[in-house]
Amino acid sequence: MATPEQSAHDVKQPRRSRRPSAERREEVLEAARQVFLKSGFAGATVREIAAEADVNDAVLYRYFSTKEHIFEEAIAAPLEAAVTHAFDPAPGDAEVREVSEIFVRDLLGAMGEIAPLLLVVLGDADRGAEFYRERFQPALSRLREAIDANLSKWAHREFDPDLAMLTVCGMTLFIALHNRFGSTPTGGPDEIAPELLSIIWDGLRARD
Repeated sequence: MATPEQSAHDVKQPRRSRRPSAERREEVLEAARQVFLKSGFAGATVREIAAEADVNDAVLYRYFSTKEHIFEEAIAAPLEAAVTHAFDPAPGDAEVREVSEIFVRDLLGAMGEIAPLLLVVLGDADRGAEFYRERFQPALSRLREAIDANLSKWAHREFDPDLAMLTVCGMTLFIALHNRFGSTPTGGPDEIAPELLSIIWDGLRARD
C-alpha cells in the first residue's frame, strides 16, 4: 500500500496549457538565462533548460539545434528586440527624443537580462569574437541605421554617431552590471532611462 508521501510523489504535476510557438520559444530563452546564470555554460545541460522551461527535450530542439545556439539566442534576443524599437517612426524633435528614451529604457532592460552572460561569451576569445561579429555588430549596424534616419529630424551639434552609439551601449552595460553586483543599485529602467537620456541628449543638442 502506498504511503501518503509516495502517493503525493506519484501525482504528476500538470504542465502549463499549450502556448503559442513564439511565446514558448521566449519562455525557453528566459529559462536558459536562469540556468546559465546558475550553472554556467559548461555546467548547464539541455535537459536542465527544458525542465526549467517546462517543456520536453524534443520541443526544445524544435527551436534550437544545440546548447551553443540556445546560449547565443538567450544573449542576442533581448538586445535585438531593443534595437528594433529604435526604428519606431519619429517625424520631429520631440518624437526623436521619445523614441530615444524608449530605446534607452529597453536597452537598460536588455542589458539587465544579459550582462553577466555577455561577459561570459566575450571572455572566450574565439567564441567572443565570433559572437560579436555575427550577432552584436549587426545589431549595432541596425541601430546606426536608425540614428542616420533620424539625424535630420532634430537640432544637434556635429557628433560621431558611431561613438555616441557605443557610448550608450557601454553606459547601459555597466549600469546593468552595477545593479546586479554593486551595493547601491541605481534603480530600474523606467526610473533611470529619462535621466540617462537627458545626459546624452543635452550633450548632443545644438547650442543656441
